[in-house]
Amino acid sequence: MSALRAVAFGVLTGALGAVANGCFGVRAYPGPALCSSVADCDDGSPCTIDWCIDGACEHTPVEGISVDDDNACTKDSCAGGMERHEPITKPTMCGEGVGLSCDKKGACTGCVAAGQCGNDTPCRTWACNDGACVAVAASAGTGCSGGSQCDGRGQCAGCDDGVQNGGETDIDCGGPCVLSSGEGTCASGQHCDDEADCAASTTCNDHVCCGAACAP
Repeated sequence: MSALRAVAFGVLTGALGAVANGCFGVRAYPGPALCSSVADCDDGSPCTIDWCIDGACEHTPVEGISVDDDNACTKDSCAGGMERHEPITKPTMCGEGVGLSCDKKGACTGCVAAGQCGNDTPCRTWACNDGACVAVAASAGTGCSGGSQCDGRGQCAGCDDGVQNGGETDIDCGGPCVLSSGEGTCASGQHCDDEADCAASTTCNDHVCCGAACAP
């Protein structure tokens, strides 16, 4: 082999070896989008704010809000983005009937019929199972009041319930909450999918409604 051919062969071999060793693998290519809007990221939890950033879902924990499970025998709260329903251990009356009380496990006991447990709603019905009241949630998407839909947790998803649900881009704003009058838009600092979700004089910048102070 001539010297010139040997050099050319060495260069080619080195280049192929570089490719094989991943020298060109440091370049990051975007993968397939996991979401295109906040609605795609709904994790069903009232204890997180869900949003879609660059095709990936993010879930920001919300603290200090009540997450009512319609059970008088539990203390409800959010902690670390998770629901907490702690049993009320002190003697407590519950249900709609006479003689029902909370046990130490967070159950309302003493019923003989569902009617003793509570009032049914479009999103929740009561049952009496072996003397204990049980709330049965309607499937997510079931119609409730004013064109709203059940959230699958026994609540009617609305724009005034203090949690992010029903396609809202933040708590009780954006998405289906936005009216033609401009009501229901999100304030500066709240999350958005596009300009329509944000209040007047703010813009949707990196999925957050921003005023002039936070514009790039």
